[in-house]
Amino acid sequence: MHPVTSVPVSNQWYADGHFYPIQIAQFALQHYCKNRTDGPPKVTLVADFDQKQGEWRIPNDKAFVQRVYDSNRSSYIVTFDITHTQGLELEVPQGTSGVFVLTMDVMPKSKNFSFSVSLLEEKTGETYDLHYVNEGELFLFSSSKATYGVHLPLNSWTQFVRDLHVDVLKGKSAANGKKWKMNKARLRVTKIVFRGKGSLNLVTLASSQHSAFFFYGADWFMRHQDENGAWGCTVERRLAGGSVLLPPGWYSAMGQGHAISVLTRAYHVSGDVKYLEAAQRALEPFRRDSSGSGVSSDSSRRGVRAWFLGHLPWYEEYPSDPPSFVLNGFIYSLFGLYDLKDKSSDAKQLFETGLESLLKLLPLFDTGSGSVYDLRHVSLGIAPNLARWDYHTVHINQLTHLATIIDAPLLNETAKRWASYLKGKRASHN
Repeated sequence: MHPVTSVPVSNQWYADGHFYPIQIAQFALQHYCKNRTDGPPKVTLVADFDQKQGEWRIPNDKAFVQRVYDSNRSSYIVTFDITHTQGLELEVPQGTSGVFVLTMDVMPKSKNFSFSVSLLEEKTGETYDLHYVNEGELFLFSSSKATYGVHLPLNSWTQFVRDLHVDVLKGKSAANGKKWKMNKARLRVTKIVFRGKGSLNLVTLASSQHSAFFFYGADWFMRHQDENGAWGCTVERRLAGGSVLLPPGWYSAMGQGHAISVLTRAYHVSGDVKYLEAAQRALEPFRRDSSGSGVSSDSSRRGVRAWFLGHLPWYEEYPSDPPSFVLNGFIYSLFGLYDLKDKSSDAKQLFETGLESLLKLLPLFDTGSGSVYDLRHVSLGIAPNLARWDYHTVHINQLTHLATIIDAPLLNETAKRWASYLKGKRASHN
């Protein structure tokens, strides 16, 4: 998770990490689905300063701490100025195991504003401290603590939402050089300590905050959409054993479709038209040819559309030269266009055009014993790129879902035949 934006950072293709639009969209959509399907989260109120003021420890007589009524928020807040290194401590009541998503309304008023959260592993007695400082993209770690830089604007209220369990695991994994596992049931938050100058209102711990994390993803897409309505991938991608190169900045139809799915949901949930307008701008790359690699010196010409044998349009997950015609990425792009088609005649036309291509080309992906991942054996003249079983299963699930929204018998027929390949059935021979 990125310490400032609270969206995932991908290590795929680049070990130092980068923002991968597809992964960020999948993160947001996962939280959107969980918000709709999971039960209400377990929430522990630590302090609201109206009915529950919380248990505080003030470091010394020189510390300034005051509870005041804020008419703009119609509630009481706590304002403080703490220079002592011990900090202003807010105790978390016992019985809070299993709630790790911290939510606070906070207003930093000094550059040295920071806060720490202590967690206790109840079986071993080990304490782990998380420090959050207002210094941007900072990540320091050891076996017993981690420091994260977060961007909180001065003199402005911000709702800070953070999954503490994830931050502990990230710090422990970095310190130990391998993925760390920790039993949530034995871990609990014990205290929150504030330093510097600021104000505070409403502190809770919850088992989840899916809506907040969904909008973190949606807002990332709002901030990073470029002049072409797209989100470029900032690392190079090599295909076909390294023989095909996508230089940094390439667009992905799958990434565009996923982003549209996120933004349309954000619009329907919030009613804020800015998300709908961003989703509509994201259609532009579908109208433009990929121009070979998909990265042109003239940025206004960049697109994700390829043409199969010069006649059938295909929305490229990887806009390579020659085109690769990846199946799963193309279908994901159709899902995004479908999500927007009731609000955009352009999206409807792009969806219907893409669906027509899919129905004509789908038989080419059938091997008689499985499916191929793409059509590089046609466009590049090399051996077929067989889909491993997990991708073959993705193909089946995509076709099955598409068949529930589109009346096209070929989709169901193909999905059922491909499902039979998983059970050992094969196409007949002559």
